[in-house]
Amino acid sequence: MTDTPINVLLFGAGGRMGRHLFRIISSEGHRCLEVEARQDPDVCGALDEHLQQASMVIDFSSPEGTTLLLERLLVRPVPCVIGTTGLSASHQKTIDSLAERVPLICASNFSVGLNLLLSLTAQAAGALAPESFDVEIVEAHHRHKKDAPSGSAQVLVASVQTGRASSAGSASSAGSTRKPDPVLFHGPGMTDGRPTGSIGVAAVRGGDVVGEHTVFFLGDGERIELSHRATDRVIFANGAWRAAIWLLEQRPGRYTMKDVLGL
Repeated sequence: MTDTPINVLLFGAGGRMGRHLFRIISSEGHRCLEVEARQDPDVCGALDEHLQQASMVIDFSSPEGTTLLLERLLVRPVPCVIGTTGLSASHQKTIDSLAERVPLICASNFSVGLNLLLSLTAQAAGALAPESFDVEIVEAHHRHKKDAPSGSAQVLVASVQTGRASSAGSASSAGSTRKPDPVLFHGPGMTDGRPTGSIGVAAVRGGDVVGEHTVFFLGDGERIELSHRATDRVIFANGAWRAAIWLLEQRPGRYTMKDVLGL
């Protein structure tokens, strides 16, 4: 925790996450420079002005807003936490370029528990043979969430693939490669069976669900379920602020919440 007050550019300040972050940051004596991506009449001008004063940027805006922010950060690099979901391959490429100049974290979920779930999922996937255990990932969110499947569900898919690849690599000869596991996005009208080793993903939208993710490892005669349920969005804001403070002492590079948490 930094004892010296800092200026934090909070992009997406009017959203749910933005409001939580404003309360947390202000309560610790720091100053929030607020920009609202959808309502500010001059978003670009506000970003340009506040970046001159900011020691840290936290972005929970929109893919379009993140595009505007990244364009400016390439001109005036500032340590950055990006929590916007639904980013494209082009976004990721720009983020990689920016990480050569400043420390940053781009994550789909800042919950401590969810990031532990990622590690546990990789560990289980490495221990359970894909020929014997089918993997299903089910995520649920509130009715207003626009992207599906969630960013966290996609990272869980990557965790399964990482765990399996690590297990296959340790058991195979050097230089051998393993084909990526096919990913099945379940939806209405899906009638085909599942290929061996595939990873199923299903999304549920409704009500006021903050965020739930369950990974099923389904075998004959047994199954394993790994779940995380968020009941209050403040956990994400707390995690994002924890990441921001941690970044202030890091060298340029692209980091993950696993780095922040030491997982």
